[in-house]
Amino acid sequence: MATNNTFGELSLSIIGLGAQYPPNELKADELAKLAAKFHPGSHAMERVLSINRFTGIETRSSIGTADHPLVNKEAPPSIAELHETFMSDGVPLAVEAARKAMAEACLDASQITHMVSTTCTDSANPGFDHFVAKALGLLPSVEKPPTSR
Repeated sequence: MATNNTFGELSLSIIGLGAQYPPNELKADELAKLAAKFHPGSHAMERVLSINRFTGIETRSSIGTADHPLVNKEAPPSIAELHETFMSDGVPLAVEAARKAMAEACLDASQITHMVSTTCTDSANPGFDHFVAKALGLLPSVEKPPTSR
């Protein structure tokens, strides 16, 4: 839904939004099983799972299922394996969401001046925003302000 509301005196507007979800869902019991496998006896993980139970969330979107090879090895996935999966599966989701936002705003890549993005999944350098911008054909001059300090 587009809006022409501005942010104070900044003369900024959000004129397009886009979302793209992964193709799979994990049920709460599948998450609990994975947590028990890789984090047995973890108080912190039990707290996370209790929040899941308390909120009544039945499923969570996921790039894979509980049968995904990445989570069916003896050891937890390495940082390198998680990064590789994020790049192959996560970045395309962000690209598709951005394309939807651009279409809703009736903008092409040459009209984009700023890109704001965030993720809690991967913190590689260059950041995933670099790869999203490249896939969208955004100009190198596009500003990418930091979202955390």
